[in-house]
Amino acid sequence: DSGAATASLDASPNLDPATGDVDLGAATGLPLVQSGSTVSVPVRVNTGGSAQYLENFQIEISLDATAVSAVSCETALSWAVCTINDPVDTVTIVGNTDAGADAGTDLLVATVTL
Repeated sequence: DSGAATASLDASPNLDPATGDVDLGAATGLPLVQSGSTVSVPVRVNTGGSAQYLENFQIEISLDATAVSAVSCETALSWAVCTINDPVDTVTIVGNTDAGADAGTDLLVATVTL
């Protein structure tokens, strides 16, 4: 016995976005899961519930271009668009609608693959 204490802990931390906030990562389990050489990152918004609709938004995600780059971005809303690497360290997700059809405390707006 060397007298050294050791311990390990498996944890799955995750943040739920507050009303009007955005969260990157899955709502349950591990926030980010690697698949091969890529990581899919869900982008979720909390509108405050089913009665408060998301109609206009712009989300910019800044990346450390020396460590990671965006491979793709797929919007989950038909009225939103996503651009990657313009500039090289930024993912931008933008939406604008009058329909008022999308709402929720865990609304998926896009998935970014790094």
